[in-house]
Amino acid sequence: MTTVVTAGAMTTHDPVTAGQPRPAPAHFAYIDALRGIACVAVFTNHIGNSYCHIRGGPMPAMAVTLLDTLARGVQLFYVISAFTLFHSYAARRRVDTRPVLFFAIRRVFRIAPLFIAALILYTLTSHYAFHEAWPTMPDLLVHGLFLHGFSPNYISTIIGPGWSVGVEMAFYLTVPLLFLLIRTLNASGWFFVATVLAARLAYQLVHPLNLGPDEPRWQQFLFFWLPNQLPAFAAGIVLYFISQWVDHQPSSLPEARRRTGRLLMACFLLLTAALCASTGLRILDSYVSFGLSFVILALALRFHPSRLWVNRFTVFLGSISYGIYLLHALVIRFCDGLLGSDKPTLLFNFLWLWVMAIGLTIGASLVTYHLIELPGQKLGKRLIERLSRSASKPA
Repeated sequence: MTTVVTAGAMTTHDPVTAGQPRPAPAHFAYIDALRGIACVAVFTNHIGNSYCHIRGGPMPAMAVTLLDTLARGVQLFYVISAFTLFHSYAARRRVDTRPVLFFAIRRVFRIAPLFIAALILYTLTSHYAFHEAWPTMPDLLVHGLFLHGFSPNYISTIIGPGWSVGVEMAFYLTVPLLFLLIRTLNASGWFFVATVLAARLAYQLVHPLNLGPDEPRWQQFLFFWLPNQLPAFAAGIVLYFISQWVDHQPSSLPEARRRTGRLLMACFLLLTAALCASTGLRILDSYVSFGLSFVILALALRFHPSRLWVNRFTVFLGSISYGIYLLHALVIRFCDGLLGSDKPTLLFNFLWLWVMAIGLTIGASLVTYHLIELPGQKLGKRLIERLSRSASKPA
């Protein structure tokens, strides 16, 4: 019997033999809820951008600040992603016969089916519904191979929000190595510091090269690419090791956990307010600081999963968040075309567009979750089981 320590739980597993079901890592409702919150934040940010860019509606300064802050939902996704990747890799590497290969298969079959379907959908609708030119073959090929995160020419050309998927796929390549190198909370902290310094250095070295098609898209690429987003992933690794440390402490009373959670939530809200209000010189870039604040948020909900944040609706949104994230830009574009210009106020327009688009996006995401995501994941599991059986056969 082997003991597997995971973030948030300590469980025991008997050795897994070929053909037996492989134990899934512990599942956390607050993590799904944070995914749901992150996707709604990014969705709302893009609704604001769509209204301002397409309709030219003036936004109050406070609303602009809030919308810009909601864009940090992408960094929340990255923090959660790194946490769950380390958590699941730690649980499964003890029972997987080929942990690196099986990790890669799980990630490909989790991400690729819906992304390829969205790539086809965006390509067809852009041409036939919005009368735009067909994407070039290199553009399609680069996206299909998940290499668009490495190119300033292609990183956000077909699927607008898809740039972060390319960045995340690039991070997946590093996870098995990082898991071997980062073994303690102290090491994760030093890794976070190293990623912040490396991001600054990479920008200074690469920025003068101006390899993009134009200056704005080059600047956009330098914000999007993996070296600049790596601190958010590093913050998620710090969250994983803090959670591991908490698991090894003596159990505290429920009231003490609630008080700890409320204190951490207050710290998160104060830090977020300070980041939103600050316009002066910062020690860290705002998106890096938000990554750290999301660590505090996750710990707060771990200790005290308040129903305001962790409830059936946010957990449900988290379960289909990948579809919401990939499909919402296309839905927003369709809905904006349906929105008449005779609505009385800016607020009415914004709310009407938000309600219409979020409803259609959730519906579309629910369909793709059952028709594309779940079958893709099951196909990956069957492939892993087949490889496990073949590996166990005597030569």
